[in-house]
Amino acid sequence: MLCRPAPLKYFTMSDITPSGAGSAPASNLAQGDATGGIPGGGTQSHHAPPAGFSPDPGTQSHHAPPSIFSEGLAFTEGWYEGVKDPAFHPYRSMAAQFKDLPTVFKSLHDTKAALSQRTDGMVKLPTATSTPEEVSAYHRAIGVPETADAYEITPPAQLPEGVEFAPESLHEFKEFAVKHGIPPATANALIAFQAQAEGEAISQIREAHQERAQAEQAQLQREWGMKYEQNLMLAKRAAETFGMKADHPAMRNPDVLKAMAFAASKISESSLVSGEKLGGMLSPGSEARDIMANPDNPLHAAYHTSGHPNHEYAVSQYMLKMKEQAQREGFQV
Repeated sequence: MLCRPAPLKYFTMSDITPSGAGSAPASNLAQGDATGGIPGGGTQSHHAPPAGFSPDPGTQSHHAPPSIFSEGLAFTEGWYEGVKDPAFHPYRSMAAQFKDLPTVFKSLHDTKAALSQRTDGMVKLPTATSTPEEVSAYHRAIGVPETADAYEITPPAQLPEGVEFAPESLHEFKEFAVKHGIPPATANALIAFQAQAEGEAISQIREAHQERAQAEQAQLQREWGMKYEQNLMLAKRAAETFGMKADHPAMRNPDVLKAMAFAASKISESSLVSGEKLGGMLSPGSEARDIMANPDNPLHAAYHTSGHPNHEYAVSQYMLKMKEQAQREGFQV
């Protein structure tokens, strides 16, 4: 049994001084203090109230709240219903599961052990205040290599049209990935995404260029009118004469075509490369006009000479080429 100090005895002047009497001798005070009562052998005593306690004059006794224990460490039946503190209310249904105190502590122990097992092998997510060691530990945990050379990067098996893999920039990308904690799988996915995005961008640029070229060619056709095919053929012959291929990308520019056609008009026919040497570079319309306008064309003389043995053939070829050109331009013939 635990020991506790006996309550102190408090006395009033009435306890030690009878009514109507003078001051009590010092011996009486000593006697009263020694016997724990009042002088004269009385047994009445007064106990001091606990600190902070104000006795209710209307009550003669105070009862302590009932215990939650029945025998030993076992809880009484329905013990959780007797706890009236509002702070206990959210846990009342959970408390009903426990029948004794050891069960409570066993549950706490098991929960802590389970949480410990769940965190085994886990690392702390980096924050702005993480140490370099904590950041490095996290990177290793998610598979980031320690050095750039340890990265395994596999270029996409199929690249979009117009996109080429640049191995010379791969090491720089690996260093970037190590610095920023990018796992290899994510790094490969980023490369594939970039290739796809660049392919789409190139496709959009090509479509825009094609639309612009078609609009410029339509404008040139309106400007040249019926002489479009003839001037186009002259421009290509002039380009070949000056040492530039007739299918050079610059020949898609209307200003270049007009400059070449103008130059061809200032040069003698014999000085220009013949249309025959251009081969398949000429459109059907240009081939037809070459038959009609180029003296070096094998069918030129026959086309213009009605008595020539190949006159009908030359005329038929001219008409055939003009029909093909009309069909290309969407005309019904």
